[in-house]
Amino acid sequence: MDLVPILGIMIPILALMIPIIAILSAPAKGRAQQRERDEARRMYERIVRDKLDVIKTAVAMGYQQNELRELDARLEKLVGTQKLQELLEKAPSVPVAPPEAHDADLLEELDAVRRMQRERQ
Repeated sequence: MDLVPILGIMIPILALMIPIIAILSAPAKGRAQQRERDEARRMYERIVRDKLDVIKTAVAMGYQQNELRELDARLEKLVGTQKLQELLEKAPSVPVAPPEAHDADLLEELDAVRRMQRERQ
């Protein structure tokens, strides 16, 4: 049996199968990337909630603004802001507020806690 005619037919068929397999596997790759982005978003949300809980506790304990800034800086360092930024760059669906927004939210929270403390007294 001569292999040359068989190989002459098989090689072009195999060459045509490569792009077909790539086309068929593309949706699976997209789903995997979407799952990865969703998990990154959930992790980011958990980190932000935990950080906010720590800051709220500090406000309730009577921390001053400069102490809160130091605490926030330590939390940023602990969380690993650089790693978080890399994660967010991979997952563009995660909303990122500008740093000024964090300060405004913190000041609003401080005012709300102080008002509540005055009302209790």
